[in-house]
This record gives sequence, structure tokens and C-alpha cells, in this order.
Amino acid sequence: MKFLFLFLFPVLVVAQPCKKMYRDKLEAGSKLISCDIMYTLEKTIQGNYIYKRYYPDTKAVTQWITFEDKQMEIKEGPFSEYWDNGTILNKGMYADNQKEGEWIENTYEKGFYRNGQRDGLWTIFRKDFTVYYQKNYQDGIKHGPVVYYDVTGNIQEEENYEMGKLTFTTADTTKETRSALFSKCDETPMSVEEKNQCAQTKLLKHLYSKMRYPARARELGINGKALISFVIDVDGKVIDVEIINGLCEEIRNDLYRLISDLPAWEPGLRYGVPKKTSLNLPLMYKLE
Repeated sequence: MKFLFLFLFPVLVVAQPCKKMYRDKLEAGSKLISCDIMYTLEKTIQGNYIYKRYYPDTKAVTQWITFEDKQMEIKEGPFSEYWDNGTILNKGMYADNQKEGEWIENTYEKGFYRNGQRDGLWTIFRKDFTVYYQKNYQDGIKHGPVVYYDVTGNIQEEENYEMGKLTFTTADTTKETRSALFSKCDETPMSVEEKNQCAQTKLLKHLYSKMRYPARARELGINGKALISFVIDVDGKVIDVEIINGLCEEIRNDLYRLISDLPAWEPGLRYGVPKKTSLNLPLMYKLE
């Protein structure tokens, strides 16, 4: 599942508490431009700018973005995002606001970008880092063989694409393939894309109606995008809940509660066969 995020980077006057809190997190020779409990912005001796976002309870860096300009409009150089526990979430390089070279994405995907588009071989791993499948891209479009492997490394299924169009598969394509759905959304005839959008909208409405903003997080001004990982098993049950970015300990606890209390889903299907579906879900905690 893919999501489109809009990131807003606040620029505040340097305050003494955050200046002292993150002093040891700055690069050698850098000048602190601004900060608060969640972030720092520094100018390096090379003249570029580094925005770092933190998990305040441990001061762990959860995001690192290198910019060419103080306005933070042009990404240029190293980029990285981490789970609260330090595991890599996304990591690579930017050149003139475009991803270039080798990247790790969503922890378990690895491949190359050219001119901001996926290009060549990409490998997707299971959580134990055995290879789940490999696919090829050309200019950001699936092009070439896709090969799925079982846990022992043997080929399980094969496909081929020509510039995004499926031209060959060993699977039965007459049967439905879709992600897990929070709600059926079948009141009227819908395409697979419309069902996914409907289910996602209902999920977010359900979660935000039950979300609790912890008092300590409000008092400290902690806000932003939290990210949760979980799996929907073949019976539609929510399992393997993990908090990738929880913003602070109290919000982490609220996220566990929200996701663990979800009702059963419609399981995902691959050519008509129920399958486990791994999902990453962003939730915004925003101070009014």
C-alpha cells in the first residue's frame, strides 16, 4: 500500500531547552538555525542545511534530510528515515530534489533510482530478510520479469510485464487479486481501486473517532505523523502490530490500543486465494 505524504517543516526561533537537548546531535562545526522538542535545523560548514527529526524520549534521530537551501525546498544529498528503535525505514540520496542511486524503502525493499524513477531490479524481502519477490522497472514502470519465491528460495510464481502491462503469468488471473479491506464497501458496484479507497476512508474515519491525544504530548507540543505497521492474516485478524514512528511513549501506547482493537477485516486475495497483507498506516497527531 502506498501513501502520499505532505511534509511541513516548521522553522522556529532557537529556544534554549531544545538547543541544550540536542547539542550533541549536531554535525561537527554546524550552526543551529532553529529547533523545538521534535526537530533541529542546522547549517553545516559545507554550506548545506540538515533537518533532523527526533523521538524525544530517547533523542533518537528518526528523520534526516539534507537541503541545498535554508527554505528547505531543494533536497540535495543524504536522506534517511528510521524506526524509533533505529531500524532503517528509508535511506538513499537526492540530487536536485530527485532520488538517485541505491535506495532502501519501507525497510524491506531495495533497488535503484534514476532521474527520480525506479529503474532496474528491485528486491522485496520478508521480515526475516529472505527474498519474497523480485521485479524490474524502466522509468518507474514495471517492465520485465517478476519472480516470487517461497521461504526456501524456490520459485513459486512468475510474471512478465511490458511497460506496465502484464503479458505472462503462471497464476490464474481470472480470480480476484486485492489488498485486505477494512470494510466491504460493496453497497454499489465498484472497481478494485474504488473499493480500496472506500475502505481506507472508512478506516481513517474509525481511527480518528477513537484517537486520544495524550495530555503530556499536548503539553510538550509533540505532534506530527505517526506510522504503524501491522498484518492482516488470512482470517482477517489484525496481527504483528509494530509502531514504526510513535512520536513519544504515550502516543505509542495509544497507537497500540487503536490498532489492536480493530475489528476483523476482509482478508487480501491473490488470484482468489486469501493471503496475509502487510500494511503501513500513517496517522496525524495535530495540535489545534
